[in-house]
Amino acid sequence: MSILGGTGEGFTILPENIGDEMQECMWSAAWHAAISHFDNKIEANQQKSQFERNARKFKMTADGKLSSGVCDNIKWLFWNAAWMVANEHKGIQTSQEIQKMK
Repeated sequence: MSILGGTGEGFTILPENIGDEMQECMWSAAWHAAISHFDNKIEANQQKSQFERNARKFKMTADGKLSSGVCDNIKWLFWNAAWMVANEHKGIQTSQEIQKMK
């Protein structure tokens, strides 16, 4: 059962279509971060563009339910979490190590 698409005690739960768009945004951030640790820059750039498209679509779908600022915060939460996991799996822990990748 989805946590989306109904009401809870004292608050309204987001419609399922907003959750679907959030999920697409999260997956594209994760895929971009994972691919970026390999030498496939073309696919990494494609996934970054896909992340931006998905983030815009999520924001448009959530209009009227979530503020623009909340949508932006969620977008960057997904981005930062994806990169944290990808970097940990690669063994990268410091900002200096991250800068060496660029």
